[in-house]
Amino acid sequence: MLGALLALLPAAANLGRDFVRSWRKSGRHGPSLELARYAPGTEPIAPLHASWLRWHGARSEPRGAPTNTILLARGLEKMTPRFRAMLLDMCDELGIPVDSLAAIISNESIGFNPAALNPLPAAGLIQLTTGAKLEGFTTKEAILSVARMSAEEQIERVIKPYYARMKAARGANPGHLYMLNFLPADASNSEDFKLGIEDKEATAAKTKPKDWRGKVYAVNRGFDREKKGYFTIGDVYAVAAVICRGAKGRRITVDGQVLEAAPGEGGIARATGPALPAASAPVAAAAAAPSPGAAASPGAAAAAPTPPAVANGSPATGRVNGGGRWVFTPEQPAAGLLELALAEGRVLPPVWVPVDAGELVIEVTSDALRAPLTLRTGREERHCPAVRLPVSYQEQARIARTLSAISPTVEFWDAAWKAAPIKVQPKALPPDRRMSSVGRAVDHSANIDAYDPRDGVLIRDVGKGWILHPRLAERGAVNYGWIQPGNAKPIQSVGGRHDAAHYDYSQTCVLVRRVARDRQGNAVDLLDYLQGKGMDRRWLDVYK
Repeated sequence: MLGALLALLPAAANLGRDFVRSWRKSGRHGPSLELARYAPGTEPIAPLHASWLRWHGARSEPRGAPTNTILLARGLEKMTPRFRAMLLDMCDELGIPVDSLAAIISNESIGFNPAALNPLPAAGLIQLTTGAKLEGFTTKEAILSVARMSAEEQIERVIKPYYARMKAARGANPGHLYMLNFLPADASNSEDFKLGIEDKEATAAKTKPKDWRGKVYAVNRGFDREKKGYFTIGDVYAVAAVICRGAKGRRITVDGQVLEAAPGEGGIARATGPALPAASAPVAAAAAAPSPGAAASPGAAAAAPTPPAVANGSPATGRVNGGGRWVFTPEQPAAGLLELALAEGRVLPPVWVPVDAGELVIEVTSDALRAPLTLRTGREERHCPAVRLPVSYQEQARIARTLSAISPTVEFWDAAWKAAPIKVQPKALPPDRRMSSVGRAVDHSANIDAYDPRDGVLIRDVGKGWILHPRLAERGAVNYGWIQPGNAKPIQSVGGRHDAAHYDYSQTCVLVRRVARDRQGNAVDLLDYLQGKGMDRRWLDVYK
């Protein structure tokens, strides 16, 4: 049986070429994105209008200032380059200041979590509800579907259509844009207008308020920070200002470079991390009722100096030798790199290994997906031929779909570990600010390579994994793994503390082919198989 399955595997020499070609033909990757287009501008920065000074460094330009930079609202640094590019392009098209929208999304989704969901229900990056009356999202089921979309899909299908119908969003400061997302019908009132008023009788009786303003207060009492018994539009503005102040004037480029604000000037002083290398070929780009947390509705800077050159070569893009090599510094964030490598054909062709999983024979990747890169420290360069780049769950789901694969279940993960002739003793690296960096991914891969993995030979565990599990309903992502050879127990039990955008060096990409075989040799679609075992279809549809 296993011999027959092995005979069905594509030749390794053709596999990488075939999956990249078929993916590009499929159209799933959406419009192309050339990172060089999004280099930060070097133009002088105009002084801010006095009315914007209250927003702590947020700018009024749709593409930010310098051009193609965004206020570093909490969570934006973990998003992919294509998401930041799509956000800039959408704001430019609609005339919305990108800093305003970044601040609102950060607060609404608790740090750019596309799977954010509250009981109303309100879902996604802008916490859309049926009360927003957005076409195609007027039912509870449709709202719930938003939480299953990628961040990029939400820009195209939710955020852009929502704000495109609002002329008042053009040029809106963070406070006004927050109101347009929260209670648009009240957004044009003065700042002393009372949006929510406590129904004290209902509070005392622990019953639901009877009038509208009482209901608004009951689900958004966090805006009443002074315990006045009501909150105003000005209170909403104050929350928006706090969000902006949290960025401390820092900005982020499309390719991940963080720009610090010059002390006392508001200009850009220096970069704290180099940008991603620009693609030599087009890179794939995918495709409201808000609490302070997310709000839940029932229904003058000095001119900045030229951005500094980064370690990879030219300013902002990091292009090296025409883009042929991938050169990074150890501190650079690794977010989105594996998906980028796949789009550019840099990923080493995966080898699929048959594994006995009880009722089925499944095929799993022999190792985590890997890509070559060069690490530069000062003037020294180190070539790393096969780095296990980390992924978020949402990134892994897109990669799996491209490769006609799915994420493993606990049962599939355990079966692969038992079958692996090479078993790795997990080695945790320091849980510090470098956990999500390229350098930490390289260090982690070096620990695995010490076990002398060979092409086509199953090796486990090469990290923790994102898995399919009912606990996806909690925060949109579940991880598991790092099984110890000594006692066969995982260091990471089934965990749901991370959201779908989280990644760190230990979260590597291990996949299962979507089509397995039963004991009679018949093909079995694992999506249908898992649904038959009780898995919620909404967690499976993302792999179609």
